[in-house]
Amino acid sequence: MIKQKKADDNGFWCVVRDFNAIRKLEERRGLSQLNRRSKKIIKFNIFIQETNLLDIPMIGVRYMSYSASELAKSRLYRILVT
Repeated sequence: MIKQKKADDNGFWCVVRDFNAIRKLEERRGLSQLNRRSKKIIKFNIFIQETNLLDIPMIGVRYMSYSASELAKSRLYRILVT
């Protein structure tokens, strides 16, 4: 996607999907091994920065993905735009 975005840098982009990634630790609750995920957080933030996309904030909903037991919550769905 980074190559496509750089090739079409003048176009408008809107990416809506479950990235299965968080941007900061506060976006995930109820999981015990968050520290080992810090590399993924850094990589995801670099991806957003390199593609010059903006992460649209969600209003009224903090978490959008729940585990089966509903003990773990995450913000995985995002809207990224130019």
